[in-house]
Amino acid sequence: MFERFTKQARQVVKSAVDIAARQGSGKVGPEHLLVALSGVPDGPVREVLSELGATPATLAAAASGEQDDAALLARLGIDLEEVRRSVERNFGEGTWARRSIRKGHIPFTPEAKKALELSLRHALALKSKSLEVEHVLLGVLDAGPTVRKTLNVISVEPGQVKRRLLAVLKAAG
Repeated sequence: MFERFTKQARQVVKSAVDIAARQGSGKVGPEHLLVALSGVPDGPVREVLSELGATPATLAAAASGEQDDAALLARLGIDLEEVRRSVERNFGEGTWARRSIRKGHIPFTPEAKKALELSLRHALALKSKSLEVEHVLLGVLDAGPTVRKTLNVISVEPGQVKRRLLAVLKAAG
């Protein structure tokens, strides 16, 4: 299947693996693919995601659950930003951002595998000879609840992303 992926689409998959490793995740999920897609430097995927406020920073925070943690702590009267400042003050600049980076092979979740399979189906349905990053995004959006939950954290609906991307692709093609 990967032989159909363009160089940029392969890079997205590699970036997703790196993102999962940096987050200390045991598996690469579709949310990691989504964060990697938001980092594509230009083109329709970048245009649509940026337009909807789905930037690498907002998606990384949403995918890691950091925003959920902050909300839960706030309900307990704990300000996560104040904790972060205190950690940096007491243990040195950059301490908070350091994470345990997972080493070795990181497998893909069934949902991430499904996203990549759906990407191929989208490429075929759109009569494309190669699998582009746009197809990966369409597959990720259709793969299941994880991406829906990640996007909902930043108040973006997957259907909204899909409709906008298809409109941009139609206008360009």
